[in-house]
Amino acid sequence: MRGNSKKDIEELCRSIQDSNENALEQLINMLSPDLYIYALGFVKQKEIAEELVSDIFVQIWKGRDTIQKINNLKAYLHILTKNRCISHLRKTKKDRFISLDHLADFQLLELEAKNSELIDSETLEKLNKALSELPPRCKMVFTLAKINGLPYKEVGQIMDISVKTVDNQIAHALKCICKSLGMPENPSKKKTDKVLSIFF
Repeated sequence: MRGNSKKDIEELCRSIQDSNENALEQLINMLSPDLYIYALGFVKQKEIAEELVSDIFVQIWKGRDTIQKINNLKAYLHILTKNRCISHLRKTKKDRFISLDHLADFQLLELEAKNSELIDSETLEKLNKALSELPPRCKMVFTLAKINGLPYKEVGQIMDISVKTVDNQIAHALKCICKSLGMPENPSKKKTDKVLSIFF
């Protein structure tokens, strides 16, 4: 699970507001991997995902005079990513009614074990298959909360849903994970955390 110090981000924002290009580069290196994973889920093409994320940081640089007024930069950048991806899909599919609620699919990043000794390839394949069959919204929530490591409150802000809904979506995803691993469908938080620690 990823984590970036809020203090570090705030310091970089102050430098960016002072037109420090090196600070922008540091911010990009810090936050773009998570934004790329999120964008890729929408557009499913690496080059397009990279371009969209790059455009977001260009936007941040152009509006650097007000960057410190942004309350939560990580959540803000994820919202920008979501909106740009949906706009891109509307243009390419020529469907102005595409929205987060009506998205046909979301590509969840395939999980890879940090240590191959902890899980065999067959089990990993079953697990990724189970996750690939989750509903789009559940995949988005799982990506933001478990792959990008954002707090449930921020996930709710990004997706415009309640923390309770985020919790329910994660519970559903974990239920599917545990079922694929032959674990009880309603395991304790300690057991599910142990399962997830294999990957993050």
